[in-house]
Amino acid sequence: MKRFGIAVLVLLVPALAGLAAAASPAFKASLVVSTTRPKVEVPMTYTVRVTNSAGKPIAALLTMRIADPFGGLHPVEFNENTKLIRRHPFTGVFRNQIEWPLSAVGFTLKLQAVVTVKGQSRVVSRMITTRE
Repeated sequence: MKRFGIAVLVLLVPALAGLAAAASPAFKASLVVSTTRPKVEVPMTYTVRVTNSAGKPIAALLTMRIADPFGGLHPVEFNENTKLIRRHPFTGVFRNQIEWPLSAVGFTLKLQAVVTVKGQSRVVSRMITTRE
């Protein structure tokens, strides 16, 4: 009985290691903001970058959202129109601006970028505290 248990363990360990390697995305994503303490109603620029493990720009889908301190998630719009940034295709670099409303003063919010490459997603975020 002991041999059977050891044999199963020997067979399962490499398989589980392979699953762990496959689960980690093979790309790098970053979110850079112009400031973490923006003034309300003044455009704040942010940049999302996505590269492969060699550092080359790759195609991805982007969803931008804001997480509030109460657990809510809010979609982000493109700066030039009211279309939501939801599964937006881009390659390498995406830049946009966001204006924080007066109602955001005093709250620490989290600007999140959900980057998806070939079905694998990674969330990168920055904490934002608005000021008047």
